Amino acid sequence: MLERCSWLLALLLSVAGVFGQGDSLATKYARTITAGELEAHLKVLASDAYLGRETGKEGQKMAAAYLKEQFKEIGIPPVPDGEAKGITEGYLQPYEVIEEKADGLELASGNDVYGLLKGLVYFNTTLTSDLNVSEMTYVGDGSVVPGKVAITGRTILMDGGSLGRGEEVISKLRTRVEELRKRGANLILVSTPDLLEFEAYVHGGSRMRLADQNITKKSGPAGQLVLVSDQVMNSLIGSKGVRRIAKKKPGYIVKATFEMRARPQEERVMAENVLAYIEGSDKKDELVVITAHYDHIGVENGVVYNGADDDGSGTVALLEHRGSVCEGQGRWPRTASKRAHHARQW
Repeated sequence: MLERCSWLLALLLSVAGVFGQGDSLATKYARTITAGELEAHLKVLASDAYLGRETGKEGQKMAAAYLKEQFKEIGIPPVPDGEAKGITEGYLQPYEVIEEKADGLELASGNDVYGLLKGLVYFNTTLTSDLNVSEMTYVGDGSVVPGKVAITGRTILMDGGSLGRGEEVISKLRTRVEELRKRGANLILVSTPDLLEFEAYVHGGSRMRLADQNITKKSGPAGQLVLVSDQVMNSLIGSKGVRRIAKKKPGYIVKATFEMRARPQEERVMAENVLAYIEGSDKKDELVVITAHYDHIGVENGVVYNGADDDGSGTVALLEHRGSVCEGQGRWPRTASKRAHHARQW
């Protein structure tokens, strides 16, 4: 937030320099940006009523409507024809995204089926087809896996009991799993004493990507990482149990019969950017673009993630800044384009 405020101040000071009127012009229009107005906007956009502004969902569309009405209220005319593609209602720019649901994997053994937060934890889905498993290659805690151990195309069993807790485990896994992926592992199962401590790292909602984005599908082994509770793992490998094979050397073959099912779930949804356009006084062919993303992650497990900092604060700063621009309309040589958009990790 400090960086954003500093940038806005620098922008206002640069305006003063352009017009050669010292600090008076910057001060005049800076005073139109008040803490009270910023707070009032933020209390609306980051309220529970807006349901966390998840892309393509009701709360995001409520926020888009609010931003549009604010642009209209301040007196910004609709975006002129030809200045931006696909504008509707004067200010909205609809586009299509693909929502990828988080719970895309299942582990099935006999009549038992396990899924996300139900015996399994995973952070993304790279497996794209079902995988029938009859044996796993044991690698201990994964710290040292000799080059002679065959990894390519195999299902790997790692003992997570000695990896530590929380962030320490995540850090170690990141390094060790990446090495196994480089060696061509197809599926990496980490037997874990307590899955509960990893649930906080799981984004249980969804991922978004642009519908027209070209996705290069990965060829070769998937390198799918799944944390499995000790209880589930012990049911897969029988009486030995994962702790009972802890003294085995990396490369030991563990017999097990199960299926890892890939169940990608996708849905196409519409979202909207919100644009405003203030034409400059003379340098109309030069454009200043000011942006902020106004979406957030929505509701998970009944909890509204309000997104006041990510990026409600930036969005309301944009609203107030566009107000100061309108106050000084006719004094700005360059055209200003304000754009409230989405910032999902495509």
